[in-house]
Amino acid sequence: MKKFKEFVFGFLILVITMGCSIKENYSEKHLKLGAYIGGVKDSRNIDNPTIIIKENKEFLFVDKISNSYVTMGTYAIDKDKLQLKGKNGENFIFTIREDKICFSKAESNSTKIKDGMVFYYKK
Repeated sequence: MKKFKEFVFGFLILVITMGCSIKENYSEKHLKLGAYIGGVKDSRNIDNPTIIIKENKEFLFVDKISNSYVTMGTYAIDKDKLQLKGKNGENFIFTIREDKICFSKAESNSTKIKDGMVFYYKK
């Protein structure tokens, strides 16, 4: 039974990491306007980091509601990459995957988000 649990756990990790590694071409019309919540897909935690994609290629990034830190700026899309350029000089790079975006710390200059964190679109 222990081996089966290890297999299932390993398989889930593989599926989760593969979900952010397939490249596709996206454009602004593929990126849904609205809130993307970091962490678990069905989380309702008010303190999860949140990205709000707005019209006119603008965004808001709220690190945590409890500390009221907000980054504002513009965004651009290149193939499967979403780049958020903060007015304060911060750059956040994400891989776009349908209803989620996956953070890439190696391509970003921000330390506010954990590498690989997935942000899920909330309707």
